[in-house]
Amino acid sequence: MKIKLFHFVLVTLILMTGTIFARPPVMQYQPQVLEQAKEYPLEGRLQQTKDGYTYVKVDDRYITDLIRLIDTTGRMRMPRSMTTKNGIGAHISVFYANELQKLKIHELPELGEKYSFK
Repeated sequence: MKIKLFHFVLVTLILMTGTIFARPPVMQYQPQVLEQAKEYPLEGRLQQTKDGYTYVKVDDRYITDLIRLIDTTGRMRMPRSMTTKNGIGAHISVFYANELQKLKIHELPELGEKYSFK
């Protein structure tokens, strides 16, 4: 079965934004999650924190709504990026702060630009 980029991005968003599992989850194909995700914007803006962490900010509903629809045997909690006072919300990581320093990148002219995904 060929995985579409949209599905890959969605799964990456849900799992790689820091979602913490109380027990290791057992998940299978989740069509209800994919169907709901189709209702959300397929774009985000490139943003950066003061320490250089760079990410594409996407609609928070990708986490807040979709996490409730995931059927799993493990218990899931909201990622810290969604629950802390200074959290950045739902996002796709692009560069960690130390990566930009190692690459000697001091400025990203693309900050603020929109990026689409499907």
